[in-house]
Amino acid sequence: MEAAKLRNSAGYIRIRKNRLRPKYAHGRGDNPCGRKAGYCPQKQQTRREHKSTESRAGRRTVGLPDPPIKLLQQHQEVQEVERIEAGTDWEGKGYVFASPTGGPLSPNTDFHVWKRLLRDAGVRDGRLHVARHTAATVLLILGVPDVVVDADHGLGARGSGAHAGPVHARDGKTN
Repeated sequence: MEAAKLRNSAGYIRIRKNRLRPKYAHGRGDNPCGRKAGYCPQKQQTRREHKSTESRAGRRTVGLPDPPIKLLQQHQEVQEVERIEAGTDWEGKGYVFASPTGGPLSPNTDFHVWKRLLRDAGVRDGRLHVARHTAATVLLILGVPDVVVDADHGLGARGSGAHAGPVHARDGKTN
């Protein structure tokens, strides 16, 4: 997520692009280091960093309630301290969630953080993507309209079937 697209004081986030998984080549040319390209000390990124979302539904504005806005504001304050500490090493690519030098996070960072979060909370292991569906289910159980849940999750018009299970959960039925 780019800081320029975060309108936390206005209470929403605009989503327009996805970050692509990096792809690397060895930086040593004809003399590879013996490691996979992504682990080469002189690796070169060969894929662009972003691309537009794949569908109109993916390009969306998501409303934020006050608690996440306050957390994002605190996070920006911490990141400002990191920027000052990094000095000339700060990459300044505009990410809200960034490495300590302002660059993009490694794609598996969220995976490892997620696994640690589950372990520390004493919750059974599960895939991060499943939490997205759990969030939709909870919103539907709380009475949030289907169209709002679908819009927040980047789905098109109702009928895509992506949250058919949670709709039944709201009615007190299980799949």
